[in-house]
Amino acid sequence: FPVLKILLYHQKRVPRRQDVCATLQQLGMTDDQILQFQNSARAIASADFPQREGFSVVCLSYAWLSKNHPDPSLFHLSLLVSAIESHWWAYGDRAHRVFVFWDFLSFNQRDRGEHLMVEEDANSTYFEAEKETKPRMPGVSEEETAF
Repeated sequence: FPVLKILLYHQKRVPRRQDVCATLQQLGMTDDQILQFQNSARAIASADFPQREGFSVVCLSYAWLSKNHPDPSLFHLSLLVSAIESHWWAYGDRAHRVFVFWDFLSFNQRDRGEHLMVEEDANSTYFEAEKETKPRMPGVSEEETAF
C-alpha cells in the first residue's frame, strides 16, 4: 500500500510488475527502501493465512480504462488510496502491512503497445503459456509477489 501512495503522490501511473523497482528508483527511493518493501511482500506471500499474520489484503478488479494501461489518468489509483486510507487497518504502522493485489502491478506483463491488434487465438495462447511457466496463488514466487 505505501508504494501506491508514493505513486499517487508523484502522479505516476501504476507500473507493470517488472518495472516497479526501476520506477521506484526514478522516484528517488534507495535500494534499501525498495528491498524493505520487497521483504514485506515476501512475508505476506509466505504467510499461512494473511489475516492471522496481521496483514490486510485488498484485491482490485475492473475493466481497463484504455488499451495500453488499466489506469492511464490515475483515476482508480486515487480512489483506491483514498478508500484504503479511510479504514482503521491502514493507519500508522499497520499501513506497511496492507497489500493490494492489482494484477497489472502483481504479475509480470508483456508490452501491450506493440500487441494491441493481437488475434484471439494468439492472445489465448499467450495466457496458456503464462499459466504453464508462472506459478499462481497460492505459492506465488518471490519475483511475482505484489507490493
